[in-house]
Amino acid sequence: MSSLRRLIGIALFATLAACSSRVTPENYEKLQSGMSKEQVHAILGKPDSVKGDDIGGVLSLTKETWTHGKQSITVTFGNDALALKSLDTLDSASK
Repeated sequence: MSSLRRLIGIALFATLAACSSRVTPENYEKLQSGMSKEQVHAILGKPDSVKGDDIGGVLSLTKETWTHGKQSITVTFGNDALALKSLDTLDSASK
């Protein structure tokens, strides 16, 4: 019976960990200029939205956004390297 409880506890912990958001100020601070998309995705996971533009075949810009609750992280890549980042919180007073 003790083994069953331990197994249930481990399964519950794994489920809760998988559901937790990666959109946090701590993860935002880990993002550094010049990081590749793969490095950013290792921290934040798959983005919720992706928009991209190619400027004359010289510059490729991609904006990726991760959202959880009232917070979002937006990263802009220039030629697949992190160029800009923002952490936004939707204030319930502003609509």
